[in-house]
Amino acid sequence: MSQSGAPRTVPTLQELSSLACRLGTGVTLQEKEGRIQVLVETGGGRHQILSLAMENVDGQMIGRMRTRVCPASKLTGQRPLMALKLNLSMKTGAFAVDGEDLIIKHSFMPAHTSPQELLNSLLYVARTADQHEKSLTGTDQS
Repeated sequence: MSQSGAPRTVPTLQELSSLACRLGTGVTLQEKEGRIQVLVETGGGRHQILSLAMENVDGQMIGRMRTRVCPASKLTGQRPLMALKLNLSMKTGAFAVDGEDLIIKHSFMPAHTSPQELLNSLLYVARTADQHEKSLTGTDQS
């Protein structure tokens, strides 16, 4: 409920993403095959693409954000353990392996997330993924 007592209108993921992208510089909303993607320029001509989706978890709508870091095969030696340890120090999101890819994923509750909070998460996840992609592969593929 809002302060006036009226039910609070919850924006769709598309609306929330659009508002967040308008607040940022170098942040572009794209729709690809019916999915929401955000292109974030991370500096030095590099970029990161994040996918956003909604999921119903026990009756609660949860927003899911994910971005590819690099092929999971790049995680040799102590790197898998290092990625898990990095999860403890990350402000938001976590490293995970999805199929053949090392990704960073982040969950949020759109009903309780402002456009500025979503933008902050998008920027942090994109920059963190890009930093690790660069250190692990030396390329800009994501």
